[in-house]
Amino acid sequence: MERHRFDVAIIGAGPAGLMAALHIPAGPTAVVLEKGARPGRKLLLTGAGQCNLTAAGDIGDFEHCYGDHGRWLRPALRNLSNRDLITFFERRGVAFSCTPEGKYFPKSLRSAEIVETLLADLRRRGIALHRDRPVERIGVVDDRFVVHGGGDIYEAAAIIIATGGKSYPQTGSTGDGQRLATALGHTIVPLKAALAPVTPAEHPLAPLAGNSCEEALLTVMRDGKKVHAAAGPLLITHTGFSGPLILDNARRMEPGDTLCLAFATVRREEFLRDLIDASRGRGAIAVKNIVKDAGLTKNLREALIRHAGIDPDGRAAELTRDRFAALADAFCAFAITIKTLGGFETAMATSGGVALTEVDPKTMMSKLVPGLFFAGEVLDIDGDTGGYNLQAAFSTGALAGRSVLLPRPV
Repeated sequence: MERHRFDVAIIGAGPAGLMAALHIPAGPTAVVLEKGARPGRKLLLTGAGQCNLTAAGDIGDFEHCYGDHGRWLRPALRNLSNRDLITFFERRGVAFSCTPEGKYFPKSLRSAEIVETLLADLRRRGIALHRDRPVERIGVVDDRFVVHGGGDIYEAAAIIIATGGKSYPQTGSTGDGQRLATALGHTIVPLKAALAPVTPAEHPLAPLAGNSCEEALLTVMRDGKKVHAAAGPLLITHTGFSGPLILDNARRMEPGDTLCLAFATVRREEFLRDLIDASRGRGAIAVKNIVKDAGLTKNLREALIRHAGIDPDGRAAELTRDRFAALADAFCAFAITIKTLGGFETAMATSGGVALTEVDPKTMMSKLVPGLFFAGEVLDIDGDTGGYNLQAAFSTGALAGRSVLLPRPV
């Protein structure tokens, strides 16, 4: 067993922890304690290994992408904006491209380039990185923190916990930070898989796996009441539904909820009227041809017609008012019941974590324990797909690092 003394100890070598270390003002000694042998393992998986680092647009517009917690994140996002983040890496030799959807990727399309850049900067700054140091507990003795990790003991005047959530546990994200925070007196909002796909109780569209809808509407119903509504791209999978519309709104869903999907983004009554108008005076036209303008793939259109109990090749003249109504329901009110939401093994992010009411958003310091800071997904924050979770991790990490030496409140 060895005993180490540092001014600052950062727990977790993910995006939040590494960015925190690199924003500590020059002078104090610092160490990053990494649970495993390889830093940034989860970062290496982001964007299917290509690293969707952040998104384009004004940083003020990012707030709505974090559910109810965007306003709390405002100081961190403005402290290190999306433009600041891109500039940080560009100054270190990383080139970026932006997709038409506004997603920033390194031109190399290698998440490893981002991790390598952060680690190289860590070495230049002379900041220690101790691998294979899972932290078992943190104590406080005479206003200093005592960290027990990997058989060694670390003393520090300040601690930054940046251990992530519980998604992709194979990368080391297993809720350690929340456990440590609880032991230090903090409240934990229950952890839940976020950015997770949906598995319905019945999946009549399973044969359509791979089909997508560029702009679908979603309504979440619970106990007969509408609890949420959203619009966005939808993807049909072998097991259920995914795509940004589902992933970004999974935080609002629970097993047992009814999801009402509108593949045609017009009001049901308008869609029904258009169907009837399209068939008026054209009785011989095939049913599949009166929905051609719905903006969906041929396979999806015909599958929805069959779901309504109608032959796509049948004649429009054979449709009764009830049959037209069934078609409108299939295209504009396709109802499924959620059996399960994707678990931590498949979810891209974690909802829940250290309660934000107990953390100062202007510094990331605990309101309960002076000198204790939090950054990244260990906090009760989760964002939409498209780089928003990484932006939050980097922004909160940078703010924690910059604040770590500020005078403690009396």
